[in-house]
Amino acid sequence: MSEMIPKIIFFMAIAAPVIVFTYRNRFNNFKKTFLRAIIAILLGWLLIYCYLIVVQSALEPQEINGAANAFVSVLGWAFPTALVVVAWLLKKFLLGLSSIYEI
Repeated sequence: MSEMIPKIIFFMAIAAPVIVFTYRNRFNNFKKTFLRAIIAILLGWLLIYCYLIVVQSALEPQEINGAANAFVSVLGWAFPTALVVVAWLLKKFLLGLSSIYEI
């Protein structure tokens, strides 16, 4: 069971930003879409940081690696941002196709 928790947190860190950003988002209001993107990126950053803490406490409960902690603290936003941008491009592309061909 202890090996399952880091995997669940990792998959949540991948799925949660995309779900928060795209669920019931019509992409017709820039401010709402931008706010959803910021919230999704912050949630992904938080989940990646939680993943770091869980994995490091499982490996060595006494000591936390400072380099990994600094890396996630400084660049933890990059992966959720890439996920949100890809989700936005796919949604924009799919919405563009559906409006052209009246699917």
